[in-house]
Amino acid sequence: MSPSRDYGIGACEYVNQFFKDKAQDQKYLAELNRRAAGEGVQNVLIMIDDEGALGDPDTAKRQKAIHNHHRWVEAAKTLGCHAIRVNAHSKGSYDETMKLVADG
Repeated sequence: MSPSRDYGIGACEYVNQFFKDKAQDQKYLAELNRRAAGEGVQNVLIMIDDEGALGDPDTAKRQKAIHNHHRWVEAAKTLGCHAIRVNAHSKGSYDETMKLVADG
């Protein structure tokens, strides 16, 4: 049994801040996959911070945030993750926030 499994760890959730400059580095992502597989753990999620607010009321800022997240969606796909966690900060009512967040 691998050390990860010895401690009951079966999945890995990443935080983009720890590999911010590696989102499109295929060699690095392949190594993450290799190590996870070697430990018998599944990559499940990348938590995304500091890439902009997906609910920003400013259209240009919101579009930039959407663009900034694209590389992390691709990295998650490469790692076999089923999801990313995003920041959907906004201003205004709940309904307006939901509209802005769904815009992209």
